[in-house]
Amino acid sequence: AKKEEEEFNTGPLSVLMMSVKNNTQ
Repeated sequence: AKKEEEEFNTGPLSVLMMSVKNNTQ
């Protein structure tokens, strides 16, 4: 699961998540 999470974080979704986090802040 950890490896999948790492790949997910490095994926394009990570950019989306970062954008959402910035919006919530």
